[in-house]
Amino acid sequence: MNLGHGPWALAAPQDCQHRRSLSGSCRGYNAGGGTSLERLEGSVGRVIFRDPDGYSVLELQVEGRSLPVTITGSLVDVQSGERLAVTGRWTTHPRFGEQFRVDAYDAVMPTSVEGLTRYLASGVIDGIGPALAERLVQHFGEALFDVAEKQPGRLTEVDGIGQKRAASLGAALVEQRAMREIIVFLRGLGVGPALAARIYQTWGEDCISRVRSDPYRLVRDVEGVGFATADGIAKALGVAHDSPSRMAAGVLHVLRQGTDFGHTVVVREDLINETAHFLDADASAVEQALDGLVAEKYAQLREPLTDEGPIVVVGPSSLVRAEDAIAEALAGFLGRPPLAFPERLVESVAQISLTDEQRRAVSVAAQGPVAIITGGPGTGKTTVLRTLVHLLDRLSRRVFLCAPTGRAAKRLAEATDRQAATIHRLLGYGGGQFDFNQHNPLPSGVVIVDEASMVDVYLMRSLVAAIGDDSALVLVGDQDQLPSVGPGNVLGDLIGSDAVPLVRLTTVFRQAQESRIVTNAHRIRRGVLPEPSATGASDSGDFHVVKVDNPVQAQQRVLQVCCERIPQAYGLDPLADVQVLSPMHRGEVGTVALNQALQAALNPSGQGIKRVTGETLRVGDKVMQVRNDYDRDVFNGDIGRVTAVDLEQGSVLVEINGASVAYTSEQLGQLALAYCVSIHKSQGSEYPAVVVPLLTQHYVLLQRNLLYTAVTRARQLVVLVGSDRALSLAVSRADQAQRRTLLAYQLMRQLGI
Repeated sequence: MNLGHGPWALAAPQDCQHRRSLSGSCRGYNAGGGTSLERLEGSVGRVIFRDPDGYSVLELQVEGRSLPVTITGSLVDVQSGERLAVTGRWTTHPRFGEQFRVDAYDAVMPTSVEGLTRYLASGVIDGIGPALAERLVQHFGEALFDVAEKQPGRLTEVDGIGQKRAASLGAALVEQRAMREIIVFLRGLGVGPALAARIYQTWGEDCISRVRSDPYRLVRDVEGVGFATADGIAKALGVAHDSPSRMAAGVLHVLRQGTDFGHTVVVREDLINETAHFLDADASAVEQALDGLVAEKYAQLREPLTDEGPIVVVGPSSLVRAEDAIAEALAGFLGRPPLAFPERLVESVAQISLTDEQRRAVSVAAQGPVAIITGGPGTGKTTVLRTLVHLLDRLSRRVFLCAPTGRAAKRLAEATDRQAATIHRLLGYGGGQFDFNQHNPLPSGVVIVDEASMVDVYLMRSLVAAIGDDSALVLVGDQDQLPSVGPGNVLGDLIGSDAVPLVRLTTVFRQAQESRIVTNAHRIRRGVLPEPSATGASDSGDFHVVKVDNPVQAQQRVLQVCCERIPQAYGLDPLADVQVLSPMHRGEVGTVALNQALQAALNPSGQGIKRVTGETLRVGDKVMQVRNDYDRDVFNGDIGRVTAVDLEQGSVLVEINGASVAYTSEQLGQLALAYCVSIHKSQGSEYPAVVVPLLTQHYVLLQRNLLYTAVTRARQLVVLVGSDRALSLAVSRADQAQRRTLLAYQLMRQLGI
């Protein structure tokens, strides 16, 4: 069992995020701020900045002022065109001057023609972009909602709207009007329109009474509602600080924090203490709340044995049950006899001479019923896969090739010259469920999963459930890479259990040894500093280190390397062939700032659509899918290029995984600029050239497996930009990010080990 070492101290969350009381001091600047609260009312203009946590810098056009006011705070989901009443204090930023720091805000529904136009143009209603919003309001004025409700057919009077579209737009406008009272109520409590819509969709027309009755139920029932949001609503409604409902919501919040870090369980005592500290509450009250959550099946307790003896752990029920199900299924697989065949078949189907390691890997995987093949770059995993597929053909076994992402599946198909699919497509995902499951298993055959380190416990549970009693499973991956983005450590846990037949490929082939990328990847894996290519080899070396300590200078060097040095020396396209990978989102060399800088350098003009985050998506932009969208077969981490923008609809077309995918105005939140992506998001992908900024400001995230994963994404070239200190830290730190999971323990328990 992987429970890590020592007490688990979770960092307390930033209370300033996602709540009605918004503290600007958590951003590190409030110099010159006044002490008295003031109230401003106006329309939101430009979204200057918004980070992933919702902290925003906006322009507010206030009546009587010739220039817009810059307002700052955690203005979650506030969009351009909305009318706000904000309460806060004036501050002076040392660089940007006078600003208004928002402590609380309320939404004011638009009443004027101009306000209504801007409100509709903000994308609040799917299918209505800026151009159509202007035409609708110009034609109907403030009577638009009355027309939509009583005479929706009249919407065809506006150019470009046919009868079918008029019906859908009319229904959307009527629904929006019906939500007004709810939205105004929730926005008065600090809830943004997108979240208000989700609450309405979950609880329906009685959501106001349910929110008033117990706002903390939002944490359990509504996706996207965290503790801070519910706590802000509860305070506004006067809910007691020590209410049992608040205790339960706090427990769930701290438990889910662990999930965000990939853990599936936490030590019960640590959970109680951390929650009590977070809530400033008595530990006995927290313990009582936890017992209630366990009784209601929101959480599960387990008591595994460790080297120090038995210990009580607790995890979200869905995660604990998923690990239980995986362990039970794999124990069933391991109870079946292996497939017997003549060993000489392995060599006869191989297209090249195999090493002893490779021969054993093919044989163990073909015997089944479950096996793992692991190894680093240059160790011949691709040769093993090709030979294994040919051997299974000779044995008349059907082969299913799959991977967690579309890009990884495409690489698998290219490596084996066979069809490969995402795991979701293989299992027939649609309508929120899989076609193939325990009641309808896949046809008999061998399921081969590449990039298995990326598979989290939820997906693995669904996969093993769909594999029948007469089928087999082969997991192929590199356990030294980062674990899955989702919770769990499936591949690492199965290897660590010593219960699953395993072949570890360790021999680096001579051709691979000629690559500094491969040799340095293995040096990093062993905890040894990489050796860059010789000085003066800029046109032929494949591993370079650009030394710089200052973050601003590092950003400039990254731009120079991507836009000038690599294209000139290697002839690579900076858009198509070069990928910047950063350890984190914030800072001068984080993904947010680097995306803005690289977009300005590589794709500065052209038709584009402005998003509520302040980003502009332009034709030609490199973008990434940041959420799994199983219905459209695009997944978290897939990269594409914007090919068209429809300003009227507020939509874009993206070429991704060889297909053209349409994104409506409501779906634009699934996209992010991808000139620079996080190293976590790059898993399963491969690029001709990789540029990686590494600075000590990334301290928390500087880990060996993070750097190893970044380096192994490159085929032709790696350029590290940063300091010697940061590089040394990344190479030396191997255990800080260990996940706490139960899968290995549960599998050994199932097998009686």
